[in-house]
Amino acid sequence: MLPGLKNAELEKCSHCMAGKQTRVSFKKHPPSRKSELLELVHSDVCGPLKVYVLKTKDQVLEKFKQFQALVERQSGKKVKCIRSDNGGEYCGPFD
Repeated sequence: MLPGLKNAELEKCSHCMAGKQTRVSFKKHPPSRKSELLELVHSDVCGPLKVYVLKTKDQVLEKFKQFQALVERQSGKKVKCIRSDNGGEYCGPFD
């Protein structure tokens, strides 16, 4: 404060108070880790890697079966779970 000025109680402006608010940071949860090979397979039709080229989404089941046979043959283990982005390509034959 400046010398000679008295402290004055000012009204708290709701807009100023809202502008000074901060968000609580998100809690960081450690990613769940699986302990066995092929215990969880992540899948998405669009991704940074092209594993199987599809002309249409209805080829997903056929291509996934090819992928599954390959990795199970190579590893000697079975795929236990599939996780996807809830895209429509996994509805129907997978149910």
